[in-house]
Amino acid sequence: GGSIAILGIALLAVISLWDWNWIRPLVEARISAVLGRAVPMERLEVRPGRVTGVTAYGVTVANPPGFETTNFVRVPRLSLTFEPVAWWRSGRLVLHTIDVDRPDLDIRQTGTGVNNWIVPGGTATALEIGSVAIANGTAHIHVAREQSDVTISIATSHTANGDVLIVNGKGTH
Repeated sequence: GGSIAILGIALLAVISLWDWNWIRPLVEARISAVLGRAVPMERLEVRPGRVTGVTAYGVTVANPPGFETTNFVRVPRLSLTFEPVAWWRSGRLVLHTIDVDRPDLDIRQTGTGVNNWIVPGGTATALEIGSVAIANGTAHIHVAREQSDVTISIATSHTANGDVLIVNGKGTH
């Protein structure tokens, strides 16, 4: 009885004190493989539990080869909460919350119609998303064929009537 309690306390201590950045290269490699492009991050924090919290700092999604800019997306802070047991048992990914702080997207389509927002196909995962919060997002959209060049701001707001997506933009077409 006592040795099981000590083992449990030791396990909780290890999980609480663990530096989750040690597994960051594995997370980066897995996400990069799914998206078919590099996805480095500066720091990773995990708060284990029945509903686990994950926060990634300095996340970048690279553009595919052949684009004049290096990054498709840059996000200073991305946090989410999910149910690891449901994911482990069924493959169903239940994201309770997604919080994105200052995402910066560079969305492009070349004159030949090649775009940077299509990612290679992979295995489908059942996905359920609860609440999404976006703070101070921007997107630059450039479509060469249409001579479109637009910059938009993106945010969400929580109101008494529900969540609202707020998008404002300026540009030429």
